[in-house]
Amino acid sequence: MLVSFVLAGVHWVKTRKDPIARAALQWFLLSWLVATSIFSSILFIPQVFGVNTSGLQSYGFALFLLMYVGLGFGILRFHLFGLGEWWYRIVFWVIAMLLLVILDMAFIFGLNLPNRVSLSAALLICGVFWFPLRSFLQSRLMPRPVPWSSNFKEVVDVALSPSKGQQVERYVDLLKKYYNPLIVHPVDNSSREVELVEYGQGLLVPSFVGLPSYRLEFAHGGQKLFSPKDVSSAKELGEMLEHTVESQNAYRKGVVEERHRIAQDLHDDVGARLLNGLYTSENNLRSTIQEALVDIRSIVNGISGEKVPLSHFMADLRHESFERCRAAGISMNWPVEQNWKEDFTLDYRIYKTLSSTVREIVSNVIKHSKAKSVTVRVDLAPETLRLEFVDDGQGMNQEALDGKSSGNGLKILKRRIVELSGKVSVRSSSVGTEVIISIPMTH
Repeated sequence: MLVSFVLAGVHWVKTRKDPIARAALQWFLLSWLVATSIFSSILFIPQVFGVNTSGLQSYGFALFLLMYVGLGFGILRFHLFGLGEWWYRIVFWVIAMLLLVILDMAFIFGLNLPNRVSLSAALLICGVFWFPLRSFLQSRLMPRPVPWSSNFKEVVDVALSPSKGQQVERYVDLLKKYYNPLIVHPVDNSSREVELVEYGQGLLVPSFVGLPSYRLEFAHGGQKLFSPKDVSSAKELGEMLEHTVESQNAYRKGVVEERHRIAQDLHDDVGARLLNGLYTSENNLRSTIQEALVDIRSIVNGISGEKVPLSHFMADLRHESFERCRAAGISMNWPVEQNWKEDFTLDYRIYKTLSSTVREIVSNVIKHSKAKSVTVRVDLAPETLRLEFVDDGQGMNQEALDGKSSGNGLKILKRRIVELSGKVSVRSSSVGTEVIISIPMTH
């Protein structure tokens, strides 16, 4: 029996560059070690201490069936790649069991200790000395694979490479660093699944984010087979790459949308005001230019990412609206809001939409309503900003309310508010018009 373990050690050294032969040898050693260890524990070790176990020999030999079962599983080669994950653990547990039995027998028959004392002493010794030693051996013999999260920077570098050639080069370097295969070559593969090939000698990595599909062979310098854990890690790599690319695409889409929004604001607000200034009398030209400058300042603040305090924004908007109505001979009642928190701020989209909306409503009152007065009420609920405009003018016709008239100011107003997940309510009659705007707010 000892000679068989010596020969197994020789084969262990000779199979260090042949992972399939090494895995088959592990199956043999595991089944052999378990069968012989249990047999020895039941029959041989007790006899060393004077216990007669000859009557159990016929039953003990049945334990060697475990060896044949292990060899049978070893012949089923598709199981070989999964053995390395827990082979050492089983061996360590078998050694611990043998050590416990030997110590217990030594204390009982060698030192004549009581059964309970001997078992307690054996457990204590195993706990104090063996388990720390086992942990040390496991850390040296079974190094845990490094998670992809620790290689996050390299994964991001692959996804954000400036050119396709650099992306492919970085991707191959990353696969080599993580799996250390002897061979990496591209293959034609339409499958989207990571697969083990040739009983774990190869790992087929499908195409991720437009990268080529690769076949990796002989993991860890040819010393190990690829395992189901390698399949899971390759899937995790693909998910991280796809998530990074999707995030990058979302960012680019957001940049394009923001540019489009700023261009639309320049066209709808600044451009329209300057164009209107060409046909405005000199008395009103100064006011038109001032309004255009205010729009430009708002857009610049939005580009720089600055947020505007809600209280300051409403104060400026109230002052501007007062001046416009006063110049048109219309009285405005807009009470100063109370108890607003100074830290409540608005981002560019909200304050630009609000300023454009209020200006459009005031412009409609001045140009079309023939009103003598307009009342504005602003209410800030916990999550909603509500603005109400009521004038005493002649009202709007049904076509204007339905958005079918030649002017498109009301349609643009509603579109912008809806983009902020807000609501616009317009009611009009012969005694005036009421416009209510509700916008969800966040700090």
